Amino acid sequence: MCPTTAAASSKYMILLSKIATTAVFMINGTINYEYALWVSLWGFIAATVLVYLVNIMLVKRMKRQSIIVWFMAGVIILSGILIPIFAGLDAKDLHEAGGNVWEFKSFC
Repeated sequence: MCPTTAAASSKYMILLSKIATTAVFMINGTINYEYALWVSLWGFIAATVLVYLVNIMLVKRMKRQSIIVWFMAGVIILSGILIPIFAGLDAKDLHEAGGNVWEFKSFC
């Protein structure tokens, strides 16, 4: 599969999962609409600028679409490093505050 097609397909699936997640938060009444709109606006602007820059400055200049795959791999690797770090810091703070790190809470 062409890297451009693969990137578009994965972004479409991510979009569907994020819409479902947002719907769950809306139904439960746990979404902060002002913050969500603010983050969405800046995320849209950043994504639009980045797509433009990658297409114009890298893909067309180097004539290689594999750059898209490297960007996707970089994001996944960075997420795989940062998510456990921040989750560990949150667990440490909870433990120091006297909370039970291993406790499950009811979603309802």
